[in-house]
Amino acid sequence: MLADPTPDTFRPHVGTPFSIEVEGGDPLVLTLEEVQAHAGGHEQRAEPFTLVFSGPADRQAPQATLRLTHQAIGAFDLFIVPTGVGRYEAVFN
Repeated sequence: MLADPTPDTFRPHVGTPFSIEVEGGDPLVLTLEEVQAHAGGHEQRAEPFTLVFSGPADRQAPQATLRLTHQAIGAFDLFIVPTGVGRYEAVFN
């Protein structure tokens, strides 16, 4: 589980696969495409940021908190939102 992730937690892993446990099916593999840092930290998060993922066009994960697993980071829960066919975002703010 990630204690307090920052953009630097994910930047080294751009271009690498993250596996998502999807109910009733085989794991879905998403690739981390981009880490977008946002200006204007606040009480909840000093460094707000967004993760952008891509995945297969023929299979979509739901908007939900899902368990992701990465070879280097390990397993953690993340709320992801589909933003288009095969595109997802997770916002840390």
